[in-house]
Amino acid sequence: MTKQELLERIKGKLIISCQALETEPLYDPERTLMDRMALAAKEAGSPMIRTCGVRDILAIKEKTGLPVIGLIKIQYEGFDRYITPTAKEVEELRKAGAEVIAIDCTDQKRGDGSRIEDFMREMREKYPDQIFMADISTFEEGVRAEKLGFDLVSTTMSGYTPQSAQSAGPDYEIVRRLSETLSIPVIGEGKVHAPEEASFMLRQGAYAVVVGGAITRPLEIAARFQKAVTQKRASVEEILEKMILAAEGNQHDIEHFLKVHAYARTIGMLEGLDQETRFILETAAVIHDIAVPFCRARYGSADGMLQEKESEPLVRDFLKGTGLSEDETERIIYLVCHHHTIDPVAGIDHRILLEADFLVNAVEGHYQEEQIRHAKERVFRTKTGLTLLEALFQ
Repeated sequence: MTKQELLERIKGKLIISCQALETEPLYDPERTLMDRMALAAKEAGSPMIRTCGVRDILAIKEKTGLPVIGLIKIQYEGFDRYITPTAKEVEELRKAGAEVIAIDCTDQKRGDGSRIEDFMREMREKYPDQIFMADISTFEEGVRAEKLGFDLVSTTMSGYTPQSAQSAGPDYEIVRRLSETLSIPVIGEGKVHAPEEASFMLRQGAYAVVVGGAITRPLEIAARFQKAVTQKRASVEEILEKMILAAEGNQHDIEHFLKVHAYARTIGMLEGLDQETRFILETAAVIHDIAVPFCRARYGSADGMLQEKESEPLVRDFLKGTGLSEDETERIIYLVCHHHTIDPVAGIDHRILLEADFLVNAVEGHYQEEQIRHAKERVFRTKTGLTLLEALFQ
């Protein structure tokens, strides 16, 4: 299979990663189980398999006939890099028939004192026809990888190195930036937990998407279910219902927070927030004006600063019995208690809540052009938020 044929095969597709480390239940020292996992992936439509180790590469290719992205994870003393770190692993992967060889191209330390530039130059000279994929963690590493002669770049390591963005979900921003900058294919990979996240990767410009743990690691999948069952956390819809009931028929207040929630959810989805951050954001959007009735009764005003002052005990009491963790509760309290504070903005969830609330307030309050312009300059930063603002106030 030529490089062009392989690239055409995977374009716009989901590549499934089938790996079992020695510490995981699906690892068997006597025989691999990953060939069966890969067969299931093939039947589901995966055009290629990402896998680790010579044994699994050979078994998967024999069982499925699919091309593979091969790597070897090994920790050498003095090396922070562990994905195909030396020439020895590259040679083993070539002999096993890996169509693509993945190499750690991050800025992490190499124990032998060599630079990735020197290592890749040697590999490219020795194996000019081999397809190499750079596993990177930052935008700068991706740009460098293309200059070093890699054929593909994958965002595998984003969130797993000290220099990269830390998030519970996929790094859509690095995928978007690299896709706009590089002339080689960018593979979206890392912390993709849901189908819509994989799809969003492609819409951000990814050439293809790799998903592993969310599909092929039963321990990881089961742990997520167990956490949800144990925590018994209320859904956003249940919290929304509770807030509607608490409004006691005040249709204006109900319609207001429904609209703020709708905008917050829309912006959060289109900006690619991970599921946990979206949950925090949407919950905060639903209850952001929880102090309004109290402030009206006590002060005769629903001024934003008064709301921020009085919100904390009301939010804490409202969230009792919803199954939210302490960290989730504290973050929601922070957002509600700062939903009129535009400086500083503490996180993307805070930013989106500010934007969503302004969109609704501006329509309801018939804001003037100067107020819109001021908010555009000082409040709005997300691409989606700005698009909505301009659509509403052309």
